[in-house]
Amino acid sequence: MFDLANALLAEGELAEAIGCYQQAVALRGDFAEAHNNMGVALRRSGRIDEAIEAFGRALNIRLDYADAHNNLGNALCAREDWNGAAACFAQAIRLRPDFADAHGNLGNALLGRGEIDKAIACYNRALAIKPDASGIHNNLSNALCARGDIPGAMAACRKSLELKPDFPEAHLSLSILLLLQGDLENGWREYEWRWKSKEHRTAAADFPQPQWDGSALEGRTILLHSEQALGDTIQFFRYAPLVASAGGKVIVACQRELVALAQSVEGVEAAVERNGALPRFDCHCPLLSLPRVFKTTLHNVPANMSYIRASGGKWRGRVPTDGPFDQAQGRRKKVGLVWAGGKHPPGRSIELESFAALAGMPNLWLCSLQKGEAAGQIRGSRLKITDWTDELHDFADTAGLVENLDLVITVDTAVAHLAGAMGKPAWVLLKFVPDWRWMLEGARSPWYPSLRLFRQQRGGDWSQPMRELIEALAR
Repeated sequence: MFDLANALLAEGELAEAIGCYQQAVALRGDFAEAHNNMGVALRRSGRIDEAIEAFGRALNIRLDYADAHNNLGNALCAREDWNGAAACFAQAIRLRPDFADAHGNLGNALLGRGEIDKAIACYNRALAIKPDASGIHNNLSNALCARGDIPGAMAACRKSLELKPDFPEAHLSLSILLLLQGDLENGWREYEWRWKSKEHRTAAADFPQPQWDGSALEGRTILLHSEQALGDTIQFFRYAPLVASAGGKVIVACQRELVALAQSVEGVEAAVERNGALPRFDCHCPLLSLPRVFKTTLHNVPANMSYIRASGGKWRGRVPTDGPFDQAQGRRKKVGLVWAGGKHPPGRSIELESFAALAGMPNLWLCSLQKGEAAGQIRGSRLKITDWTDELHDFADTAGLVENLDLVITVDTAVAHLAGAMGKPAWVLLKFVPDWRWMLEGARSPWYPSLRLFRQQRGGDWSQPMRELIEALAR
């Protein structure tokens, strides 16, 4: 039964494998290997809590079981318990010092904790033991990229692909590196590998209709569908008018918070929630595949228009109306603030108190655009901030408020994309190695002419970009 379960696991028949492992441990409760392998199958099935329990049973039987410590660490990584995972990997290494995968996995946990240099050291130790480990070369590439060593990251990524040419994760890493450096043409091509990667595979839309290749639509209905975060979706709404100009009827399927916003985009006939019932359509295209379809390079980014239209009437009587952003005349400046994003990607958020210098600036009216847990930082802040965010139910509401502001100051969040898509002035604080779309240098974005970028010069250090931003605001 155990051998059959292993064969099923190797073939990816996870449910059947789990059933066979359960029968094996029912016959022999102290079968540590069966508990461990069942944990592997459970983890691959996404049943993380059950996997952790299975690895725990294996270790209760055999405390010196290095593979079970390593596998438990992987399951804890899936829960982002980086400290617990690191302890498991370290124990696996103590039991088996030449355990290359455990060294590499310890690097993953340390990278999750933000300890980039230590992670790189772990990957190098793993590769000294197992130099042909394509996956570890790819992880090393990601860590070197996070440190800002782009040439080193490219070399490690190329090595990963040399060892395993059809490795989706390495192709995806290469795409990010290329896009980050402004090589959009090659970056988009590599980015199509995302559908075969573990990270994006579940987001792939399994439609019977064909994916659009850019040919004339001749009246056909095309579904443009979101696949990633809110900011990505807003950024690539810009292609809807171009798709419509190809002669098709454009329907957008996106996150609930963006449906009303999508309906304001020129060329969009209708917008629906991506997880709801979809209308009839003839072909489809993921939003982030459109740049490849339109052969987008740095020289032809469709950025010469404001493609999000907002209705600001709801806020017009509440936002101060004593004139536009005009320091020379001393008129009040109406500024919206966002200081935190989600956990992914890490390192892009700051504390509200980092803006404390704004408290002493005259003629400044501050308005919060911050949603989520970080919004609670307003309580007890030295800054006087108007907070109407309870009334922001979707991004159409937020757009209406932004329409009445002179400036938005934000970290790398969807609000930056919203302001840019509206053509509103926005100042964006970026971490040392930012998301690919902001690239590595420059104060301007080819995607959003109205944005100004303030970049970290060292990882984790916001002092310089904050100082530059405050000085610019004072001017």
